[in-house]
Amino acid sequence: MIDDKVNRILQELVDNGTEVNPEKLDSVLREMISEGAIRALQLIKEENRDALAYEANERLAFEEQNYALWKEPLDLLQLFLLTTTGIGGEFNHKYRPEAAENNDFVFEVLTRLHGRACQVGNEILILLKSGYADGANARWRTLHEITVTSYFIKENGSEMAERYLLYDYIESYRSISDYVHNTELYERHKAVLGDALPSQAEMMGIEETKNELCARFGKGFSKEYGWVAGGTKKITFKDLESEVGIDHLRPYYKMANISIHAGPKGVRFSLGSPSNDIIPAGASNMGLADPGMSTVISLQNMNAALLSTRPDVGHLITLKAMSLLADEVKDAFYRCHKETWAEYERRKRLQEPD
Repeated sequence: MIDDKVNRILQELVDNGTEVNPEKLDSVLREMISEGAIRALQLIKEENRDALAYEANERLAFEEQNYALWKEPLDLLQLFLLTTTGIGGEFNHKYRPEAAENNDFVFEVLTRLHGRACQVGNEILILLKSGYADGANARWRTLHEITVTSYFIKENGSEMAERYLLYDYIESYRSISDYVHNTELYERHKAVLGDALPSQAEMMGIEETKNELCARFGKGFSKEYGWVAGGTKKITFKDLESEVGIDHLRPYYKMANISIHAGPKGVRFSLGSPSNDIIPAGASNMGLADPGMSTVISLQNMNAALLSTRPDVGHLITLKAMSLLADEVKDAFYRCHKETWAEYERRKRLQEPD
């Protein structure tokens, strides 16, 4: 409709022998596009009002079906998460007064990381229940990083824990470092982002804090993973994995990267799609086993990292019980994986021509 209107206007100008004014034409085009966009948006809302309700019902129906297929492992994982959250809450309540009195940085870091691990675990559970295996696996990548960091700090003690906590200021600086001495870039982005950027005075304060920390811990403290070794050598997350002995999960970590980054592998591989020829644009009831099993492994490691800082018989009993429950979770996910895959193969054979 817009193209027809533009063509009519141009044709009328030509027929009348009128010279086409580029500015006038641009103004007409802008006005027509704005009017057309408003009408198009109204049409989208009107045409999809019923579709939204239909989509909501379809999603609920799918989630019920998905839960019926994966009920046992999902329930067991939820039980593991519920118990893990309770372990962290009880530990924090029992030992925080003592930790605060002793300025225990390791306690502070590990209890906070344990809480964050529980939150990420619950996010993974929701994604699994909704049929988003790739999303769940991407969130497990974060959980794995939390676990590795927890072990590294536990094994390296109070000074490392303090450096980790103070590195928060370095990350604040790194987030605004492009703007600190580039006034033109700051003003350009400030016009777009508004209050999302700190003021010039605030940025100077962040830089000053960064400089003070580098004076204390070494110039390299401001580099990536500078809290680990003060920047005396380049450190990667892979180094931390190896240091704490959890590098055997690196293949799964690298697989989870596929769901996070925009590389070509991500347009060919999906946990929820058994065929590379299918482009998944929504939920699937396949592929839940890998992120589910990985999640319970990492959560159990988090429990071990936290409770081992206050070793006693009760904590050992708790860890053993949770280990038994973790085995049940993994076994249940594996059984459901085999069942769903066998059903897929059966349906595929039925669809094949004789």
